[in-house]
Amino acid sequence: MTDYNNSGSLKKENNLTDEQKHLIELQKENKDLRMEIDILKQVALPPVLFEFRGIENR
Repeated sequence: MTDYNNSGSLKKENNLTDEQKHLIELQKENKDLRMEIDILKQVALPPVLFEFRGIENR
């Protein structure tokens, strides 16, 4: 109830601290970058090179 009193909203996103919002944004960016890396690995390197370079092919 204190969150409602502070922000005037019951929505979770309106009651997050700046640090919590920043952390969520960084987690989303990290997830996106990991997906981009996975795509680039599949396009740029044949599977044999993954094994040779010790890169984990997820």
